[in-house]
Amino acid sequence: PTLFPEQTIKDKSVDYVVAGEGEFAMRGLIDLILEKRGSFDRIPGLAYKEKDEVKFNGVAPLIDVDNLPVPDYSLLDIDKYINRTLVHNRSVRGLDVLSSRGCPYRCAFCTNTFLLKRKWRPVETEKVLETVDLLIKRYQLNNIWFVDDFFFGEKERPRKIAQHILNKNYNILWEADIRVDNFREDFVNESYLDLLRKSGLYSLRIGAES
Repeated sequence: PTLFPEQTIKDKSVDYVVAGEGEFAMRGLIDLILEKRGSFDRIPGLAYKEKDEVKFNGVAPLIDVDNLPVPDYSLLDIDKYINRTLVHNRSVRGLDVLSSRGCPYRCAFCTNTFLLKRKWRPVETEKVLETVDLLIKRYQLNNIWFVDDFFFGEKERPRKIAQHILNKNYNILWEADIRVDNFREDFVNESYLDLLRKSGLYSLRIGAES
């Protein structure tokens, strides 16, 4: 829908399309439908139908990721999502954490170049650490997957996260995605990896499609 909003909205089964990052656009749309507050033409990113005419307000602008709250997992039957099995059939209690959005690279197989405008937007590091603390304590987690497309966007953030996990004496495993060219002597080298491993890093996933 973000790639082809006007084509998608023409389908008779589709009433609304949100193109781009959807948190605030979806909230505006829900408020409008449930409370009849506002108007469709004022919701950035919304495509809709007015009689037989398709209307599109343009792709929603990129949001400030620091303004997003921690997801309210209490709304879910959380154990359906927490209980996971890793390689070697190891059972863990884990959740995903998104500590940044986007990526500055332009891999041919990736939609980031269009959807997120090749911009890397990290969440403020202290907020990431607060989220990690909250989730581990509230849900007794022993596993976290940082699902960022570009977790190693800068050198110090992963190191600070690893050091925080060590300082808190959390007994957890964690994993993240990485670009293969991050492995180099001036960046993710042996000593750097050793710190991450001591903090519980057990897997780095590499996108090898290209």
